[in-house]
Amino acid sequence: MKPNVFVNNFLKTNPVAARYMADGFFLGSAATVIASNQSLLAIRLGANDFQLSLLYFLPHIFSFIISIPGGFIIDNLYSRKKAVILFMLLYSFGVLCVGSSPFIKGGSIIFFLVSISLVGSFTALLNIAWMSYFPNIVDNDLHNRVLTYRLRILLILGILAPPGVGVILVSIKTEHEKIIAHQVFYAISALLIILAAVNYHKFRSVHPVIKKRLSFPEIKKVIKNLLHNKPYLLFTGMAMFFHITWAIDWTMWYIGQVQYLRYNEIQLGLVSMIIPLAQLSMLKFWSRKNEKYGKKLPVVFCMLGLSLCPLAMNTAVYLPHSIGQHVFLVLCVLIFLPYSIISLNFFQCLLQTVDKNNPGFSISVYNCLMCLPSAIMPMIGVSIYNALGGDLGGLFSSNIIVFGLRLFTAILWLMYWRLSL
Repeated sequence: MKPNVFVNNFLKTNPVAARYMADGFFLGSAATVIASNQSLLAIRLGANDFQLSLLYFLPHIFSFIISIPGGFIIDNLYSRKKAVILFMLLYSFGVLCVGSSPFIKGGSIIFFLVSISLVGSFTALLNIAWMSYFPNIVDNDLHNRVLTYRLRILLILGILAPPGVGVILVSIKTEHEKIIAHQVFYAISALLIILAAVNYHKFRSVHPVIKKRLSFPEIKKVIKNLLHNKPYLLFTGMAMFFHITWAIDWTMWYIGQVQYLRYNEIQLGLVSMIIPLAQLSMLKFWSRKNEKYGKKLPVVFCMLGLSLCPLAMNTAVYLPHSIGQHVFLVLCVLIFLPYSIISLNFFQCLLQTVDKNNPGFSISVYNCLMCLPSAIMPMIGVSIYNALGGDLGGLFSSNIIVFGLRLFTAILWLMYWRLSL
């Protein structure tokens, strides 16, 4: 299919892609607004550096606990679509709880962390149900294109929402009024998730869902099949190592921007805007490379880009303050050009290896294992930073360590791609 025909006619001839764009709009809007508010609200509620790292740890550790039993249950449901809708509604409830945290006098930060943990659990179940139901709605040969269109709308939202949130927060004078604004943002996000549930109700399956009765022999059989699925085990191991080196500096990344580059809300919003802008500019390029070279090779370029993130931070923080802030924004544009590969390729690589009869369980095990580095590595990164001095020198040294780890991961993925040829 010619590129211009693809652009003009694909959505018209594949309405499921248009509906997935709407799904991306509602869920993406909510997720982007939540991400833009989460750390800032935690700080305004009195969170310290350790509690900020818990924003990553707690949701992922609860996701780790709930994912595998959730996968078994989802595989044995008569309607995975209803499961997706149910978890969307629970996700919306969790978001409302987060927004209610400032009302809990004397324990707002504890309630905030507990609510964030609930959101992480519901999101984990939603992702398993969503990912396991996706192949029942979309034909295999359309996966890359449908996901490309959905990711496009997600990236556009990622460009528009963070600076909008930042401008609103900067324009508000008092801390009390800013906290109220955070609460309004969470209420809007909860409403958007409910609208996503309404949209998802209109999906129809094109492939039947295999219905089974949950039993111990069946569970034993599913686990045995998974342990003998070598392509799945190899990909999961590679993906986990990728996530280990990806997640290690998440908290340090934020500390570097706030403490050393001294970014305000608008500047933090600009960084959050630049990342999806860089992705969007290259999304069509990477989507075509996927169809030409497969889904594994582009991950190498993604890891090379991520390896430059700590170098960009080290460069910016040692420049004069007024110059470093701008240099960092420019470098972010360059290093995040291949970043869309994470969202576009990992799910497709996973679908190529999962057990088609029990996708929910395979996906839940995968998500469960990915939760571990996402939960633990940001705390390890902060521990390394503090062990090296907890100052500018410590930030520089820890970033050099992260650079080396990510470069090694890129080499491993290149070898993995070569072995799969």
